[in-house]
Amino acid sequence: MIESWIQEMGLQDHVVLLGFQENPFPMMAQADVLVLSSFYEGFGVSIIEGFALGIPQVVSNCPSGPADLIQEGVNGFLVEIGDWEGMAARCLDILKDPNLSQRIKEAARLSAQHYAIDLMVSRYKKLFDDVRTPSIPSVSSGWKSS
Repeated sequence: MIESWIQEMGLQDHVVLLGFQENPFPMMAQADVLVLSSFYEGFGVSIIEGFALGIPQVVSNCPSGPADLIQEGVNGFLVEIGDWEGMAARCLDILKDPNLSQRIKEAARLSAQHYAIDLMVSRYKKLFDDVRTPSIPSVSSGWKSS
């Protein structure tokens, strides 16, 4: 289906379908824009991966995820679901303005640091420690029994 659409649109000299890639990151790192046109996301792992690679992103503002990660115009752009013209326009903004692209790349890399492995491990460890040893208010801390 995709192959026939590529042929119909005359894009066969511009689009290559590589299939499954064990390590897609070297190819992703060459991208000028990462476009995520989802109708729904659980957690935007591909957005975080794009941040880490410093790729400007144009992402559908779908439920659960993108709006929690993308800061509009700072580390990427959000467009409404199904707004293909808006998505294309934002892609062109990034492609035509090297200063905008560079600013978003830098902000994206900074955003990725919030999800660094060592930081996430530390946060999970604290969460598990808090769950395992919940704090119980004492009388001296102002807790009163009735």
